[in-house]
Amino acid sequence: WQDMNTRYQNISDAMREKIRSGVWGPGQRLPIRSELVTQYNTTVATLQKAMDELAADGFIISAGKRGTFVANEPPNLSTFAVVFQEAASTAWEDTLWTIFVSQKRRLEKQFDLKFSLYHLEENNMASEDFLRLTADARFQRLAGVIFLQCPKSYMTTPLLAAQLPCVAFTRENLPEINTIWADYGGLLRLAFDWLLGEKCSRIAAIANLNLPFDYMIGVARYAARFGLNIPREWQLGLPLDEAHSQWGENLIRLLMTGTPDKRPDGLIIVNENLWGLVTDTLQRMNIRIGRDIRLALHANLPSTVHSQLGVARFGFDIDALINGCLIELRRFRKTGNIAHDAMVGVVRE
Repeated sequence: WQDMNTRYQNISDAMREKIRSGVWGPGQRLPIRSELVTQYNTTVATLQKAMDELAADGFIISAGKRGTFVANEPPNLSTFAVVFQEAASTAWEDTLWTIFVSQKRRLEKQFDLKFSLYHLEENNMASEDFLRLTADARFQRLAGVIFLQCPKSYMTTPLLAAQLPCVAFTRENLPEINTIWADYGGLLRLAFDWLLGEKCSRIAAIANLNLPFDYMIGVARYAARFGLNIPREWQLGLPLDEAHSQWGENLIRLLMTGTPDKRPDGLIIVNENLWGLVTDTLQRMNIRIGRDIRLALHANLPSTVHSQLGVARFGFDIDALINGCLIELRRFRKTGNIAHDAMVGVVRE
């Protein structure tokens, strides 16, 4: 039994590789069973077991007396993994992941493909989704992998070993992974312009700690062109995890302490996952949004946050992000060249 199990798997792997490499293209008729039995020096029963696995995975389709054909859209060409990793210290759901999940069916229809979702727990290689991802890579059930964050090396190692093209949404230049990033500099400038147009003259900015500080330096220099100063003590970085929310609230309270003419009247929130923390703190301090302060908020679009007086949202559309990732994956399949220069533009909601 062990020999048969190994034998059928070897045959399944060999046939799958012919489909993946294009020897057998989409819609092509496979050789008849007797030819395959001879080609792989096996039995009808073992061959059938291998073909049953390929059919279950969506690689081949039986058409009765007409024969067996490669699927028109085999998973190695039409199914893309979308991976999100969650830090063990946070209980908050990231808005980018939430939006993608809510838009998944529409995006599949728009791009005429399938997305397979994997929600990984940080540093847990025994999790169900991580094992499923590595198995799907091993058996070539994916056309490529999209990481919605910068991946850990243990996540990408089995994927690269399976020769799967990967792209990550990060500013880091990963040596073996294509990357795509968002125009946060443009977002900060647009947000500042809106606050300036709303007659705000004391503008502060709050970002998550992972945002490179050079973006803060950039918006401060941009503000100086208009004769406004964003003091260093008004350029804050807060942790996103719930365990540190009290520390974040204290910093917001410190920022907003003072008489109305001395505290910020405009605030740029550079990560919408901080929205709840900021607005809850302002409410507890009796600072009214739209009257005492205006907020320019980063948002992954389409936003899950309701419109509100005194709030404008600037961000990155999920359609543009996913389209950019798909372009990079397909480009890599053709050229084999790693690139880090793709950028998602900012838009106002």
